[in-house]
Amino acid sequence: MKTDAQLLSAFVESRAEHAFAELVNRHIGLVYSAACRANGHNRATAQDVTQLVFIELARKAPSLRRHPTLAGWLYTSVRYVSANLQRGEQRRAMREEEAQAMNELLNPAPTDSAWEELRPVLDDALHDLNADDRDAVLLRFFEGKNLREVGEALCLTENGARMRIERALEKLQRGLARRGIHSTSSALSATLMAGTATAVCAPPNLAAAVTVSAMAATAASTASITTLFGITIMTLSKVKTAAVGALVVGVLSLTLWQQSRQGRLLQENQNLRQQLEQATALRDENQRLTEALQAADERAQSARRELLGLRLRNPANATPNSDSAKTNQVAEVNSWRQRFEAVYRLHDGEVLRRISQPFIPERDEYYRREHSTQASIITNAPGYFVFHQDDQGLHNWGLGFVSQHKLEGVLRSVLGLKRYEFSAPDDLLALPVAGDWVSRDGASIESRLAALEPVLRQATGRNIKFEQQPIEDDFIIVRGNVAPEQRFKIDVFAEAKNTDGGGNGDFPKFLEELGDRLNIGFASEVQLQDSTPLSWFWHRDSDYSQAGERRSERVSQILQNLQQQTGLRFDLARRPTRLWVMREQP
Repeated sequence: MKTDAQLLSAFVESRAEHAFAELVNRHIGLVYSAACRANGHNRATAQDVTQLVFIELARKAPSLRRHPTLAGWLYTSVRYVSANLQRGEQRRAMREEEAQAMNELLNPAPTDSAWEELRPVLDDALHDLNADDRDAVLLRFFEGKNLREVGEALCLTENGARMRIERALEKLQRGLARRGIHSTSSALSATLMAGTATAVCAPPNLAAAVTVSAMAATAASTASITTLFGITIMTLSKVKTAAVGALVVGVLSLTLWQQSRQGRLLQENQNLRQQLEQATALRDENQRLTEALQAADERAQSARRELLGLRLRNPANATPNSDSAKTNQVAEVNSWRQRFEAVYRLHDGEVLRRISQPFIPERDEYYRREHSTQASIITNAPGYFVFHQDDQGLHNWGLGFVSQHKLEGVLRSVLGLKRYEFSAPDDLLALPVAGDWVSRDGASIESRLAALEPVLRQATGRNIKFEQQPIEDDFIIVRGNVAPEQRFKIDVFAEAKNTDGGGNGDFPKFLEELGDRLNIGFASEVQLQDSTPLSWFWHRDSDYSQAGERRSERVSQILQNLQQQTGLRFDLARRPTRLWVMREQP
């Protein structure tokens, strides 16, 4: 029997459809079963996900043909494709899974079926394994291969395959224990064998339809891929016989060559238009900056001429320690600041601005003068500044010494959104966006997000849109009574105290910052006076983004520690809210 790598090489080198069809038939059960679990056993969505996963396999075949087995890659792709189809629901679904795990940690309850208890957290635990261990478990239990076949797929002996599976089960057992499910390796093996044996099977015609759509998608041009996806997905749920797949192949074979040619031309024209738009925008920005600097220089020269005239009229006072010398120094300060603010200050009606490189020299001067203590230690200017502007002028809100922001950082530090107030695929949140930022205080978040869209289009070349959607989401409800005279000094930690910053203020401010740190909203039903003094200290193991696979466990521990310190109750509940969903449009 040919390996996955051999079949994929045959498909890449000679476009052998039979080789790709064999790969589909070999792995479709694994992919469809995982897609059903990932999408709440919605079988129509699972078929769509299965199709898109194999289309992606066909498109990435040249880079994947060195993989000895594709089971792990396909299994991981199910999660990514499901997340893209669910769009803004990715983070919400993750919080629901974590909330369920947190409830299990706080209130463990027995179940009648070991598989039913294991199933909700199985995929998360499998994704925690490394690629080799995950491949071993998937091949043995999800694709039903014997030890010899597992060994052949992983380039191991039969005994080596057995040892790899045993080690993987031990790691999986530890991962499940962290999620509140305790079992021995042998019991876990039996549960997996029994559970996957009863897993849903892929519809009989799905493999043929998947093969057809994947072959068609790789032959079509980039410009026609989106349309093809739409047609195929709508057709997929209605497929009843393999004859429909044959009909699709017949129609596409007559038109794909023309679509490919037109698509390439269309893509080249689109790239040229984008480059022209970017060049025009850069030219306009350069012209604006040049005019602003010229105006600032003219004002500075005028000030110097006036000072020189004063010194000539009053030579007796023109000494290094005279008032004239001091006035000259003030004028010099005002000169660089005027040039700086000419570039950075927002115009009337403007709510957001990104200043891209190359930066003006006055930016370094600003850093040396306004952050003199820090500049004496770190001589290099920051990688980015964040300014807020109000009626009083510009105020430095933050700075960083990395070369650039990621988009998630822009949403939080520039616009002030909390982690739980927006949702987007991880690849969009990780987009690098270099430059300094100026945001207008008091402007609505809607207006600033609307202003951010063209900025991101120019900076990244991607058409990213923001839309607010009503949802039901998890909240932590804070309940209890606090005496008016009680003073709070709160340590926010999970297992160890290792200070990482802090703050002070009233109770609502504390809950807002705590929600941002833990990535979940808080709602207070506590009766507190506004003047109740609070101070809090963050500790390193309380940061949601650093918790990794132990996020839900850490959140549970933090809430327990807060309950002990304050006497308040922290209960999980679902409430209606609104979420900013970020998605990319063609």
